[in-house]
Amino acid sequence: MTKDNAKMKQSEDNLIVHKSKQFALRVIKLYHYLCEDKKEYVLSKQLLRSGTSIGANVKEAIRGQSSPNGLLFLSGAERDDNPRVRYRAALS
Repeated sequence: MTKDNAKMKQSEDNLIVHKSKQFALRVIKLYHYLCEDKKEYVLSKQLLRSGTSIGANVKEAIRGQSSPNGLLFLSGAERDDNPRVRYRAALS
């Protein structure tokens, strides 16, 4: 097993990977609801981008070669989560 395969296997068992994936799936469902039922396209698209980028940043952190690299991507995931709260409030 290569080093990259070992990291990917390890990430599949990771709680934060699982939760970020579940969160992204919920964001996608919300995006579809907002577009189809509420006819809201601008904020919903930004919500989709910010909500799904969290999982991408977590995966990049796991693949990171060094600890500082991993921390950089995790801080990016945290940063991407902050606008989501503002968008959700604006849509309410």
